[in-house]
Amino acid sequence: KIQNELDLIIDDMKIPAEEFESFVKDSTENILVIIYAHWCYHCVNMIKHIGAPLKISTNKDKIKYLDGTTLTDELKQKLEIRGFPTIIKIRNSLDINNLDKTEYEGAREVVNILDFLNE
Repeated sequence: KIQNELDLIIDDMKIPAEEFESFVKDSTENILVIIYAHWCYHCVNMIKHIGAPLKISTNKDKIKYLDGTTLTDELKQKLEIRGFPTIIKIRNSLDINNLDKTEYEGAREVVNILDFLNE
């Protein structure tokens, strides 16, 4: 039930783990990746709070949701996932093994997250 509710919010902004590497390689702009788990209370609340506003505030190709429960251990390591949710900005990185990334540690508010993406 919770997964279905989250899917309705993030729908076309969700990216399957197996497509993530090619998405990063093909991106020519900064992208924001929100790694979540459907069983994580903080993730669910965050997505319910920021999901819809983020969808209408920016180009959907710049923000992607990645289900952390579907990641390989190798991808978790490359993204340096230590917990959920994790929000990461990736700058024009052609090599998944050498990502130019910064983890977001600010307030989970749409304006702050968009500022982080665009800085």
